[in-house]
Amino acid sequence: MVELYNDVSKDIEEGYLFLNKLENIFSEIQNNYLRLKDTQKILKRGGIDETTFTTVRNEILENTCRRFIEYMDVLSNAENVLTKLKVVYTKMILEIEKYRKGQKSVYVRRADEFMMLTSRAKMLKQNIDKLAEKIENIDVDLAFFLLESFTEKANELHYLDYTPRIVEFAKKIGDKWSEERMRLESRLSDMEKEIEKINEELEELEIRYSIGEFDRIIYDEKRIKLENKRQTLEENIKELENKLEENDSFFLKIFEKLELLQSKT
Repeated sequence: MVELYNDVSKDIEEGYLFLNKLENIFSEIQNNYLRLKDTQKILKRGGIDETTFTTVRNEILENTCRRFIEYMDVLSNAENVLTKLKVVYTKMILEIEKYRKGQKSVYVRRADEFMMLTSRAKMLKQNIDKLAEKIENIDVDLAFFLLESFTEKANELHYLDYTPRIVEFAKKIGDKWSEERMRLESRLSDMEKEIEKINEELEELEIRYSIGEFDRIIYDEKRIKLENKRQTLEENIKELENKLEENDSFFLKIFEKLELLQSKT
């Protein structure tokens, strides 16, 4: 069993290495994203002028673009390592199954070796899942932020050679946005139905009050509660509609900018 583990230990260590690298890069990118959001809020409150905001924004986007390129380089290697780790994990599982079935194995001959292999296989699976999560799942808003940083800063930072890879990345994000859009539209539909239900409850409330089922104080209390709930839903719907419109528009512009950058390579 030791021989089997030694055969694959390098791949496992590489997996840990790339997982840590991706986590560190993502942490910095997320911090940049939050910094930009906070700076935008300060600008809206009048805490800074437009010139200062532009300077800070440029610095954030430049740093983010550099981290994005680093992410793309690490990602390529991480995907290769992930494939290797999956092969390693499969080998471990096959050895575990052999032992369970009482079959002879050159790697697992004793119960303590079996327990060690089972434990290490479990740990390896956990790290495979973590690495796959970092590679395959990225928040759409954060991905848009990365694409924005690239389209604005790639030329001056001399990253135009990366444009074809970024285009492929953008296509994958486009697929993710399509899935999320469907989810958001479903949520939008649910909120609209909830408003319809509130309107029906208000109509019923009006009728019950008109026939003297309760006094004005109780009527106003119930009415105001329902109207406040409806107002909150209407605000959420408006916010969600704006998000859908803005993201659709943003994504179209991103592809136009990427096409322009591609023409310069």
